[in-house]
Amino acid sequence: MIFGLTPLLLVAMIAFGALWPILVTSMHGANRLDPLLIDTVRAFRITRPLWIVGVVLPAAAPWIFTGLRQSLSVACILMVVAEMIGSSRGIGAQLAAAQTRFDMVQMWQWLVLLAVVGAAFNGLLMAAERRILVWQQADTTGSEHHNVAR
Repeated sequence: MIFGLTPLLLVAMIAFGALWPILVTSMHGANRLDPLLIDTVRAFRITRPLWIVGVVLPAAAPWIFTGLRQSLSVACILMVVAEMIGSSRGIGAQLAAAQTRFDMVQMWQWLVLLAVVGAAFNGLLMAAERRILVWQQADTTGSEHHNVAR
């Protein structure tokens, strides 16, 4: 608020808010590596870059996608709030304008549009997750991370 409500500041606020769920769940997923996997990698003396790309990222990928899905929700909420506060365009601004006019029909139309857009983005992210995490669907061992993103 000190620097004014510029579009760049609003985008930065949305990005900052959406970063944390991804960061926290990714760290959690990376910290939950199987100790046997860690010992095996040490025994084979895998280099650090190969360790990160070949072991940590695939093991943490379900958690990363969980964070992405949570961040999608946070980003949508922050986008609407940012538009309500500092913009004259967008779903949030139109929603706020309809609310001040007591136009409940238009307000609900904007809410339904927001829900449809959110569901569409969530569906796209789930499709990408299924495509990228192919081994996840084949995993029938019942491991605890199997249903993290569901």
